[in-house]
Amino acid sequence: MSVPVIPTLPAAPSRADSGSVFAEKADAHVAALAGWTAKANELGDFLNTTGAEVAADAAAVAAQADAVQSAASLASAAAAAAQAAAGLPPTAQFGQVLHTEGLSNVISTTTQLQTGRAYECDTSAAAFSVPLPPNPNVGDFVWLNDHLGTFAKNNLTVLRNGKKILGKAEDFIVDLNYLNCALIYISAAHGWAIK
Repeated sequence: MSVPVIPTLPAAPSRADSGSVFAEKADAHVAALAGWTAKANELGDFLNTTGAEVAADAAAVAAQADAVQSAASLASAAAAAAQAAAGLPPTAQFGQVLHTEGLSNVISTTTQLQTGRAYECDTSAAAFSVPLPPNPNVGDFVWLNDHLGTFAKNNLTVLRNGKKILGKAEDFIVDLNYLNCALIYISAAHGWAIK
């Protein structure tokens, strides 16, 4: 439907007009008012109808946005489940919060590791050990990073704390500079996996 156009009214008479000119202008102006009023009403109806259609379209778009958001949430949950099923650490913002230690997040001495935390390990001054959490649940993880690239010079020893690492009853000695890894608890038989 096209937008109704309100016609321009003929010039209205003024007191300066002479008697016959005044009468002619008044007659033309009054005669045009009926058509002008009909077009003004038509435009009002058009605007009301269009406003209702816009409101309905906006509601439909909002409903579609909600559906997209719900689908995105389901996709995120599915991705997080797939990550966990694969024995991988969760992807950022997929439901688990990664905590850091202290304000600087850097450790340089023996520290009891806690699940769900990331540790920047600084062995630049000396080697040290970090015990894994003693009672992990399947899917628990810790994240370790060589803060200054000194693991080869001063090793970081990850103590197994009674659980296996990669299926072996051995501690994990980290001797590769700039290694960044996650340890994820898989099962009692396998213990901690290294990713």
